[in-house]
This record gives sequence, C-alpha cells and structure tokens, in this order.
Amino acid sequence: MRPRVWPTFRGFSAEILGVLQRLGEWELQSISREANKCAFLIARSVTKEQRLQSYVAHGEPEWLRRSFDEERARR
Repeated sequence: MRPRVWPTFRGFSAEILGVLQRLGEWELQSISREANKCAFLIARSVTKEQRLQSYVAHGEPEWLRRSFDEERARR
C-alpha cells in the first residue's frame, strides 16, 4: 500500500461513486489475487507490458491460455 498517493485518487473516487449511485443497487467484494488470478494477470499485462489491444481482437498469449486452463481444472 502507498498511503502517500491516496489523495491523488480522491477525484477518481468521487467520480466512481457518482456513477455507482446512478446504478442503484451495487456491491463491492474483495477477492484474493489467487482466486482471481486471470484477471490479475490481464491487468498486469496491460500496465507492465503495455498490451493495450484487446485479447479478444488479437487472441490471448500462451501464458494466459495456460492460466485459464489451470483455473478450469481447479473447478
């Protein structure tokens, strides 16, 4: 956690809350990184590898396909 940068997010949080209030009912859940591993890996690839194009449009990389396969096998 980096509490020093939290004030930077104040404007974003106000905007997000405004949108959520217009939605009516909504819920926020905390899910562990391991339980949501594929979403974490996708987000990391966007931020670290600058993969800004859709995986749907360009196909998923092999590491992501393996992650989906592993997740399916665990269920």
